[in-house]
Amino acid sequence: VDLQRQATAFIGAIEEYNRQQGFRQVTFTTRERQKQASAMYLPSTGPARVVVVHGRRQHGLSSSAQTAGYLLRLMGISALIITDLTSVRENVSDWLEDELT
Repeated sequence: VDLQRQATAFIGAIEEYNRQQGFRQVTFTTRERQKQASAMYLPSTGPARVVVVHGRRQHGLSSSAQTAGYLLRLMGISALIITDLTSVRENVSDWLEDELT
């Protein structure tokens, strides 16, 4: 229970940071199958960008995806968190078809 309270406080800090630093919902068309996908863009000050893809049974608002985006931003790296993995999975990319994602 104590660990859960600590995690809840940490997620609250992430949400507050995102409100202060800004974020936006974006949509884009996938390359191969021309499907619409959506993501949350978390801009940062540096030129680097990383795409964060959540696990198979999660979504872009999961604590693991949000924590990854938060930590990247703290390091000056912008993050694009895929929120709609279903449409992205329809691409023929081997790494997205992996059972472990």
